[in-house]
Amino acid sequence: MRQKLLYCSGRMACVSMLVIALGMLASAQSVSYHLLKKVPLGAAPGGGEYFDYLMADSGARRIVSHGTEVKVVDADTGAIIGAITGFKKCHGIVVPEAGAKGFVTDGDAGKVLVFNTKTLKVTGEIKTAEDTDSIIYDPASKRVFAFNGDSHSASVIDPESATVVKTLEMGGGPEFAVADGKGTVFNNIEDKNEVAVIDSRL
Repeated sequence: MRQKLLYCSGRMACVSMLVIALGMLASAQSVSYHLLKKVPLGAAPGGGEYFDYLMADSGARRIVSHGTEVKVVDADTGAIIGAITGFKKCHGIVVPEAGAKGFVTDGDAGKVLVFNTKTLKVTGEIKTAEDTDSIIYDPASKRVFAFNGDSHSASVIDPESATVVKTLEMGGGPEFAVADGKGTVFNNIEDKNEVAVIDSRL
């Protein structure tokens, strides 16, 4: 895999987001949103009460997130199905296609934990780097990308073997990421006000 990074200026990104936001606002004016229900999750173990990335597993109809644990909630009923525990500080969750395995970043431990999507039991761990944060699955390359904020890098993971196959230098602190499904991964470099663009298949 060859790394290819392109950068957009902060001003360009801001203009693009403004256009998108205005479009969303125009669309929202014709839609009515309201609160359906609240789902209490209870206190996270060890006082780790915070939220970072919320992940929706549309195939299994589950929504998952929460502090020092991953709380798994039924998207239709709001019932708590279970919890994945053993984290110092979890951030992002991803379940690749055909998801027998799920992956959760643990920023304080500098690793990604692997879990069984049916039993919710942790089955392994992958050493990444300090401040492992955002994580995504790229269907084009069939790789998992874990982004390490303080380490200014990305760990490219083969989900089948649950191993790091490559480490990419990001040139700054990566934060939120998204894949377009066609071989391009975007990540905002938080401390540089830039957007990094990765060709995931080369």
